[in-house]
Amino acid sequence: MKRVTAALLMVVLLLSFGMPAYAAESASVDLNKGVTLEKDGVITPNAWYYSYTKTITKKYLYLEDIPESIDYSEYNKGMGVECSGVLYLQSVTILYNGYYKAEFSGTIGAYIF
Repeated sequence: MKRVTAALLMVVLLLSFGMPAYAAESASVDLNKGVTLEKDGVITPNAWYYSYTKTITKKYLYLEDIPESIDYSEYNKGMGVECSGVLYLQSVTILYNGYYKAEFSGTIGAYIF
């Protein structure tokens, strides 16, 4: 059994040497989509990250419904992009009508190409 396994392994090994391997070398290529493909395969974005601090408030009927963080996004007219990020719970205030006002704050942003 060992001889059959060894012979089969030897045949597979010999056949693998006969297979051609294809490779291409690429210089730095601008993909015209906001990224550059470097020679070593690294993709570099041609962009900068625009970010700012955002604070919002939301009302909740029950205290247990208030999350520790929320995903938030908004369209920024000045930059012309959709900015997004995670806002974290900062404070909770009880309102006169029985609702809870939760304040969330954090950094949102977007890559500008």
